[in-house]
Amino acid sequence: MYKKGVKIIVLFCLAIFANGFAIFAQTPNTLSDTEKHEGWELLFDGKTFDGLKQLAGSGWDIKDGAIHAQVLKEGEGHRQRDFITEEKYGNFELVFEFQIANMTNSGVKYVVTDDYPGRKGEYLGLEYQILDNDNFEYPDRGELRTLASLYDLIPADKETTVPLNQWNTAKIVVDGNHIEHWLNGKKVVEYDRDSDKIKSLVKDSKYRDLKNFGQAKQGHLLFQNEGSAVAFRSIKIKSTTGLLFPGTPGMVSYTYRTSFEKNVPATLDTIKNLGITDMEFSNLFGTSPDSLRKMIDDRDIKCSSYGVGYDELINNTEQVAKSAKTLGASFVRTAWIPHEGTFDLDDAKKTVKDFNRAGKILKEDYGLIFCYHNHGYEFDPYKKGTLFDYLMENTDPEYVSFEIDILWVFFPGQNPAKLLNKYGDRFKLMHLKDLRKGVKGDMTGSTSQENDVVLGTGQLDIPAVLKAAKKAGVEHYYIEDESKLKSVQVPQTMVYLKSLKE
Repeated sequence: MYKKGVKIIVLFCLAIFANGFAIFAQTPNTLSDTEKHEGWELLFDGKTFDGLKQLAGSGWDIKDGAIHAQVLKEGEGHRQRDFITEEKYGNFELVFEFQIANMTNSGVKYVVTDDYPGRKGEYLGLEYQILDNDNFEYPDRGELRTLASLYDLIPADKETTVPLNQWNTAKIVVDGNHIEHWLNGKKVVEYDRDSDKIKSLVKDSKYRDLKNFGQAKQGHLLFQNEGSAVAFRSIKIKSTTGLLFPGTPGMVSYTYRTSFEKNVPATLDTIKNLGITDMEFSNLFGTSPDSLRKMIDDRDIKCSSYGVGYDELINNTEQVAKSAKTLGASFVRTAWIPHEGTFDLDDAKKTVKDFNRAGKILKEDYGLIFCYHNHGYEFDPYKKGTLFDYLMENTDPEYVSFEIDILWVFFPGQNPAKLLNKYGDRFKLMHLKDLRKGVKGDMTGSTSQENDVVLGTGQLDIPAVLKAAKKAGVEHYYIEDESKLKSVQVPQTMVYLKSLKE
């Protein structure tokens, strides 16, 4: 068992340093041992069109281990000369290399179907734009059609111009309705395709007449030949359909507090090398919001949540909000309510008043969502429930949401999955933690930090929790491991999460 576990961790560590992209030279159109272990498969073997279909029966040539588009000759009529996968895919990560030339205009479409009313037989889907930004100009809506954009809908949010005749790496992630575009290791587009925003954008786009455009649960992948030069190779996919936790979790800065106190940039590099790009900062670690923002931007890391103390939240709300906005956060979080002795009803009443006031300022003046992070002591009995129920029922849902720390729900004897089912979308954020077997809980909100263990090895029913969280609509999941063994345990936790099936 030990040797097998070590092998898994070693393979995982080799993969995470690349954050989904190869750092070390890898032969094109091959899979590494790590990729094989993780379930990746090649869609192009470098030699044949096996598993692929040319819609026009031609239009592409294979040479030098790549699929090259045949350039349209002057006067030759336009027709759909794309190639598609024979298989359909639902949730997946797709990675491919591409090379553009002068005036390239192409794209890779996903969740592609050929059954749109009025357009039957025509393969249509959401598109990752492939374009020579410098030389190709659209007559209109060009700002929505740059390289790596969600074609005609969302522009890439970073400079995406790349040199001609060089290989680049793209990644498309589809996780249910959540979709991401990556270019050369940087996330450049992120959206939820079932959102009102996307539906509104579709109404103003070239897709306006296509009912339920882009909403197919599964579809083909399509590589476009618009008549200009483009080449593809190393096309590989990992299906995540059926995985309980297909994405990558975020990280709470407290996990690496000791390292952050010594060297912020190096610690950010460590976290990024794990493949983690979503952070909840509960401390600025001697930096300013501006300088920390620059450091995370340089590493393509985002701060989604900013944690502050209770007194700072209540007495300096505006400054907290400004710092959160500077960091790019959408949430402000507080994790402890000051109280003497047992947390009681008077404490809860004061908390409700304070949270409602601060949450209103954060929401109405700054567009931020306030979340309270439970810590165990709130579950003392009150009437037919607990004081935590009192907090839930008396805070204004418009201004106060919650971050569920699953260990600090379990420790006082509660069931995290049931609590998620009970309060649903009041929970926006989650701390992923597990409690060492044999440890007895209580209402103190305190236990040894060394009682944090690898997810799935402790007392909590993690699959049940994650299923309930998915149903509740939790938006961000952060690993919090307070133990001294975090460097070993965090990678093991990530392996565990990737292994879970629905």
